[in-house]
Amino acid sequence: RRTEKRELRGEELRLLYVATTRARDHLILVGTANSEAADVFWPVAMDLRIGTSEVLSARSHLGWLLRWMPSVTSSENWKDDRTGENDLLRWKIYDENDVVFTNPDAGDSPTANSTAEPRPGADEIESLKSRLNWSYSFQEATERAAKTSVSVLRRQADEEAEQMFQVPSSKFQVERARGTRGLSAAEVGTAHHTFLEHFNMASGVEESGLQAEAERLKSLGVLTIEQSDALDFEALARFWNSEVGRLIRRHATSVKRELEFTARFGTGELDQLIRPEEEIEAAKLAGSDFVVVQGVADLVVILDEEIWLLDFKTDQISGDGVHEKVGRYSVQLRLYALALSRIHRRPVKKCWLHFLSVGRTEAVDVS
Repeated sequence: RRTEKRELRGEELRLLYVATTRARDHLILVGTANSEAADVFWPVAMDLRIGTSEVLSARSHLGWLLRWMPSVTSSENWKDDRTGENDLLRWKIYDENDVVFTNPDAGDSPTANSTAEPRPGADEIESLKSRLNWSYSFQEATERAAKTSVSVLRRQADEEAEQMFQVPSSKFQVERARGTRGLSAAEVGTAHHTFLEHFNMASGVEESGLQAEAERLKSLGVLTIEQSDALDFEALARFWNSEVGRLIRRHATSVKRELEFTARFGTGELDQLIRPEEEIEAAKLAGSDFVVVQGVADLVVILDEEIWLLDFKTDQISGDGVHEKVGRYSVQLRLYALALSRIHRRPVKKCWLHFLSVGRTEAVDVS
């Protein structure tokens, strides 16, 4: 029990410390004590140390303060037997029958000595109205982030189209039965993107070659055993042997994977990209407000005169759902395309979305 009491007192002391160290200019402390404890015309203490017994015997925070007061005051600081002050603090002691409590309108109550303040003049009132009615000239800047990511903007576009962003289903289905050892859909997607980022395009792109690459990446610590087991090599081989896959492999030396970028967009530009069906005011398009956008492109082919852009998707969908997904991700790819064309000063001429789960590659118009 004694240990519990010490711990409780320690916690209360910490709370008192926090309370007394947060004020900037002034701290007002109010406390009550019984008549014995309130006999506080304290003498100058000979021993200013406050020991454990004093801490434990105090019945309130005020008890601790009263034990501390002799160390920061002297008899010269007292004005009378109830008030005093020095450079650090000032204090006033009230009896329970003090007029302040029995008749708040009397004594030294603030209301007793106060006088009615003069009413402000017409000029002051107009000045106050002007300040209260003031509005910030760049209101739009207060309502949108100055820095964002492509994923956030894509979700914003989905919400505005009343198509709430949906998390993919709980398992990435592959045509051949392969255990994913409990990996979530997001983790399976990460495994595929990690493999696509690091595998050697010069190696074979048949299933056996891709499996050998996965073993190599696993031995290097790039892939975990669970990630390697979750890969759909049939779907990967199907893409890299498709028309688009072969076209990209012919330009393997120009391929950049997981290409990070940071680009500046005017707020009007972003609105036009996110809501192309709406007419954006010319003044807004020409405005100076801008947003810094960051993103990562899965695969980019940077040629001398043009850029190709490819984004892999591991969403579990049916063939009928491809069109809806293309519409959803088109905002993302338009942002990618515009950012990359500005950074590398050449147009994005080809842009694709490839859905691994259904083996479909869809061209996307980003013009």
